[in-house]
Amino acid sequence: NHRIRRIDFEPISGSCRVRCLSGLCGNNTLSATAYKNKATPYSGYADGVGDEARFSAPEGVAFMDGHNIAVADTGNFLIRWIHDNGTTFTLAGDVRPGPSDKFGNPIAGCQPPCLRGQEGYRDGNLTFAQFLNPIDITRGTNNTLWVVDEHRVRLIELPNNRTQIYTIASTSRVSTIAGNAKQGHEDGMGDKATFFNPSGITITSDTRAYIVDSASCRIRRISALPLVAPKLTCSSQAVSQ
Repeated sequence: NHRIRRIDFEPISGSCRVRCLSGLCGNNTLSATAYKNKATPYSGYADGVGDEARFSAPEGVAFMDGHNIAVADTGNFLIRWIHDNGTTFTLAGDVRPGPSDKFGNPIAGCQPPCLRGQEGYRDGNLTFAQFLNPIDITRGTNNTLWVVDEHRVRLIELPNNRTQIYTIASTSRVSTIAGNAKQGHEDGMGDKATFFNPSGITITSDTRAYIVDSASCRIRRISALPLVAPKLTCSSQAVSQ
């Protein structure tokens, strides 16, 4: 339905209440009468309040600090951010003008603001980075978000926070943690490992990531190098490793 929905448990009645948080929640009309009618969902892209924001087949959400939600906006190739009042903006991804005529005017049918996410793969700062197929997203440690994106696992460092990952400090960037353009199920170092359509991810408090690697029918684990035990040989002493 191209919307982000919210379910609130009501302890007095013991029931749950479902409401639209963001994604054309208000039927895109200023008419009080039409506002009460059933809203027809359709895909698109727009930031703004919940009544005006639009998504395209979002598939993953991450509950952040009690006030914000990160969304894998799959069809728009973007990562979006929603405040608890429904106000939405784009956190990461390449947004470009939509189709236009020879005079530079938006073509008919391109809904305002006539912008769209750019499909691709590119690391870099938040607005330079590109995503290919962001499916799931989860909150990581050190002010980060982790995203499974096609055959890769990506890391987003949030703005206005200085992220410290071991000895490297940075902010407002997207990086590839593991995987590459090839599909497969090979283990190994991050850029040498391969995935096949991962669809879910979660992070533990010690920064290990667990990934549902759907097409290879496996559960994969990513461990930071300081947490990986080195291999021993017959000439090695375990106490020295």
